[in-house]
Amino acid sequence: SVNHFRQAWSWAKKIVLCLDGDRAGRLAAFRAAKLALTVIEPEHQLQVVLLPEKYDPDELMRENAELMSSLMQKPLELANFLWQELWDQYSPSSPEQFAALENSIQELLSSIPNQTLRYHYQRFFRERLFSSQSRKKSPSPGNAALLQSTLTARSSLVHWQYKLFALVLEFPHLLQNNEIADDLVSIEL
Repeated sequence: SVNHFRQAWSWAKKIVLCLDGDRAGRLAAFRAAKLALTVIEPEHQLQVVLLPEKYDPDELMRENAELMSSLMQKPLELANFLWQELWDQYSPSSPEQFAALENSIQELLSSIPNQTLRYHYQRFFRERLFSSQSRKKSPSPGNAALLQSTLTARSSLVHWQYKLFALVLEFPHLLQNNEIADDLVSIEL
C-alpha cells in the first residue's frame, strides 16, 4: 500500500522490490510500481528485480544464493522497469499502438505528485518513445546497403523532427522570441 512505501522510504531512501518473474509476479511488480509513483519523491529510489519464472525469492535464496545475489546487484531502475512492462504490454508497431502506449504513459505519469520528478519521467519516456519510433526493420538482402542508408537518413530526420516538435511543445514560449522562431522556421526538414 501507499503507507508501506512511505514507511519503507522513511527507513531507507532506496527500496529494491523483488518478485517472482512469472506473469503474476510481473503484474504485482507493475501494480506496486504504479502505486509507488503516487508517493515517490526525488530523494526516493525504487528498483525492481524480477526472478526467473520458476522461482520465488525464498526458493531462489535456498537453491541458488549466488544467482540471487547476482540478480540483486543488477536491479532495474523504476523508469526502466515501467518502460519494459509497458512496451511488452503494447508491442507497438502502428501509429495507433504508439498512441495507446503514449496515452498509458501519460496517465501513469500524471500520478507523480512532484512536478520536477514528473518532468524528468516525462522526458525519459519521451526519449524512449521517439527512439523506438525511429527504429526500422532490417532491409531485404538484395538492396540492403542502399535501403539501410535511406532508412538511416530518414530515421535520423524523423528523430530530429520529433525532438524539435517535443522542444516546442515543452517550451512554447520559445516561439515568442522572433529570432528563435525564425531559426526554427528556416530549418529544412
